[in-house]
Amino acid sequence: MDDRDNPDETDDTFDGRDATIFLVDASTPMFEKTSPSADGIEAKDDCPFILAIRCAFNTLRNKIFTAPHDSVAIVLFGTKKTKPNEKYGVYSNTYLLQDLQKPDCNAIIQLDDMLNKDGGIDEYVYAEDQQSISLADALWLCSSIFSKHKSKKDNKQIFLFTNNDEPHSKFSNKQKQAEKRIGDLQDGNVTIFLFPIGEAFDTSKVYQELLLSNENGSILSGSMTADELLSKTCRKGQKKRPVANLVFNLDSNTKFAVKLYNLIRPAPTPKRMQLDKRTNEIVKSVTTKFNAETAETLLPSELMKCTTVCGEKVRLDKNDLTSLKSKFAVGFTLLGFKPIEKLKFHLYLSPASFIYPDEDLIKGSRVLFGVLMDRCRIRGFTPLCILKSTAATKPRIVALLPHAEEDPEQPSVFGFHVIYLPFLNDVRKFNYGDLVGSTPVLKEDRKYITEVWRADRDQIDAAVAIVKKLSSKTSYTPAQFEDPALHTKWNTLEGLALGREDVESVDDLALPDCDCIDRRLGQRSTIFNDLVLPLGYQPQHSQPSALTPRDPQHEATVEDAARNGWLDKLKVDILKGYLSNQGVHGVSKMKKAECVQNIKIHLNLK
Repeated sequence: MDDRDNPDETDDTFDGRDATIFLVDASTPMFEKTSPSADGIEAKDDCPFILAIRCAFNTLRNKIFTAPHDSVAIVLFGTKKTKPNEKYGVYSNTYLLQDLQKPDCNAIIQLDDMLNKDGGIDEYVYAEDQQSISLADALWLCSSIFSKHKSKKDNKQIFLFTNNDEPHSKFSNKQKQAEKRIGDLQDGNVTIFLFPIGEAFDTSKVYQELLLSNENGSILSGSMTADELLSKTCRKGQKKRPVANLVFNLDSNTKFAVKLYNLIRPAPTPKRMQLDKRTNEIVKSVTTKFNAETAETLLPSELMKCTTVCGEKVRLDKNDLTSLKSKFAVGFTLLGFKPIEKLKFHLYLSPASFIYPDEDLIKGSRVLFGVLMDRCRIRGFTPLCILKSTAATKPRIVALLPHAEEDPEQPSVFGFHVIYLPFLNDVRKFNYGDLVGSTPVLKEDRKYITEVWRADRDQIDAAVAIVKKLSSKTSYTPAQFEDPALHTKWNTLEGLALGREDVESVDDLALPDCDCIDRRLGQRSTIFNDLVLPLGYQPQHSQPSALTPRDPQHEATVEDAARNGWLDKLKVDILKGYLSNQGVHGVSKMKKAECVQNIKIHLNLK
């Protein structure tokens, strides 16, 4: 994923895959049901242990489709379940539920049985002395699992789920052992995330001091419901990797490094694979190019590309294309500055990206980046740059918008939003007349003028009332709307793989709620229809006809222009529409002169 100036330099420390261990507390407090709320209503959530296993279950379900090359393991500590493990050794009150491996159907079925079968979790609860539980042994097992993992370049992380904020007393030998294990994990580039269950969880007792030395880890806020815990697990499991590591050129002598991120990307559908119907093996397609005149096979070096310039074809070989693409340097090149208010929202071209300073590529990048961002935010200016993300991509003109949102509940965001600006060819001219309709009117100088239909004040007020009544009070977030076709496909494949007969249906939340719309509007829609639509108008639900609907006034205008010799001043669409209504065939392929001639023949005019 890295994209540096030197293509020969590669980063061998990370190959783009995750190795995650779910470290779940299985002591007695984790199996206690959630207490009723203050108003007497019983909570619907399961016990904390079930919530943690459900997070692992959903992670496996998602990774088997989105990241099948990642590895997941589940380790329980503080449990009475024991099983000799020759691979990693024996650790007290620690049980390896699933070894570190790629997600498969067997692992998902095992967790599904634990969640849905009666008594599926009873054998894991620990009911003896809680003082014998050792967090250090559980972390030692995790360290052994990572050390014997085949891929040494994976992004290693541990998700710790517990509702016990004091597994052992402070300043005890067990805490010192846990600190030692956490230090060893940190030396092995292992990230630890604590998922505390329960709002009364006090991290200052033990875990804050334990995880304080882990620079990459973090302690999340307490979660009381399954939705909160699943959402946090999904966010931490999401891969936050830069699309490219680029150089930002302020001038010929000053530069710093940034990381380019894509905040939004489409969820792809699984690709189809062609299989041999006899052996059910994957069929590999091979393309061979040959000369149409001699039928000889062409080598890649013999292929030429061409482009048309001034009506002539110009041939380009591979070296010519490479030289054309290398005219712009890879990275950001500063062009100048513009006021932020000059950015026009309606010139939206594509989703914005995000850049953050890269201190590893160029030392001091964070200082220069911070100064540039601070000055732009205070003075209200946006830098204009040329962006070339890779050597093969086309250069783009972008505007860098400093992040100005400040949420007290969220950590401050440090960086620029990369707004892609359109070129001249990307901006289309807006023809208002083609959108709402227009009427050709014959003026006194015998010229037709197109008059656009415009609404009066009463019609505008009726439309404004409908828009205000149907406007949502909450802001739009893409996470609220899921693709039903994509989820239905995933659920169907999952049902086939797990042997399920019933496939969970997915509701299309993008469909309008007609009953709710009618209740909100009331008589406003009727008032709008009476003001805008003609009297007696009936909407046609049938398929539209290929012919232009007859308009006596329009046909009279064409016939009047034909008798007075003004047909060549009318638009081709008007002429073709008249001929279509008169039953003339082959109108779509006629040119304007042919349309004029056919109209004269139809009206018996010379």
